[in-house]
Amino acid sequence: MNDNHRDMLENVFLEIGIEEGQEILDFGCGSGYYTIPVAEVVGNKGTVYAVDKQQKKLEELKKNLNSSGQSNVRVFGSTGGTGLQFPDGSMDVVLLYDIFSYYGPASKELVDLLDEVRRVLQEDGFLSVFPKHVDIGDLKTKIERANFVFRDMYSGTLLHYGSPEEGCLLNYEKR
Repeated sequence: MNDNHRDMLENVFLEIGIEEGQEILDFGCGSGYYTIPVAEVVGNKGTVYAVDKQQKKLEELKKNLNSSGQSNVRVFGSTGGTGLQFPDGSMDVVLLYDIFSYYGPASKELVDLLDEVRRVLQEDGFLSVFPKHVDIGDLKTKIERANFVFRDMYSGTLLHYGSPEEGCLLNYEKR
C-alpha cells in the first residue's frame, strides 16, 4: 500500500469517529488494506484484531505489518464461521468491509455474524460497513433487524482490492 492510500484511509477513519486507544475488530481483513491505516489511527494505546479465513491473505498481512512497523495488530485465522472468540463488549468498533458477497441473500450465517458483532461491541461502540457487491437496501434491513440503528454515512474515496474508488461506509450503533 502506498503512503497516499494509507494517509487517505487514516483520514477516513478519523472522520467516521475512530480514535486513539480504541479496540478495533477488522473482520474479513484480507491482506490489510484497512487494517494497517486503522492501526495507525488507534496508535500504541489501541489494538486492531485482524480476522480472516484465507491463510494466504493473513500471510500477506503479516508481511505488510512487518514492513509498516505496526506492533498493535493481532492476527487471527478463522474457519470462516461467524463465532467470534472475543469477550462480550470488548470492541469499540467493528469493521465489516467488502465481505458481504461471501454470504448468500438469505444467509443465516450473516444473521449470526451480525448477532456476534453486536455481542462483542461495547454499548457505545459502532459498526462500520463497506457494502460492496450487495444490494444496500437489503443489507441495511438485515443490519437493522439485528438491533443496530443507522448513525451516519461516509461518502468518498475508499480502496477496493487496493485501488482507489468512490464508495460509502454505513455506520451503525447498537440499539
